[in-house]
Amino acid sequence: FRERLPRKPYYSDELTTGLRIADVARALGARYIQPNGPTHRHWIVFDVDHAAATLSWDDVGAPAPNITVTNKANGHAHLIYGLDTPI
Repeated sequence: FRERLPRKPYYSDELTTGLRIADVARALGARYIQPNGPTHRHWIVFDVDHAAATLSWDDVGAPAPNITVTNKANGHAHLIYGLDTPI
């Protein structure tokens, strides 16, 4: 994941306070981070807003994501797929 991030991604710990730009090392410590740069898409991110979203890919016969980030409070998740060839 780290190797494919933009050189200076946007990041934030709280979206209501806005975004900041920093080097990857600093941004990786944040709650939210920009996965793709302005010119290439290395990642496709699906925001699945329902309970048990972590395994929803299996329910629809989709391939397993490379990364899954789950909200433990409500079961919603981001399913993140890495592209072999960026677009």
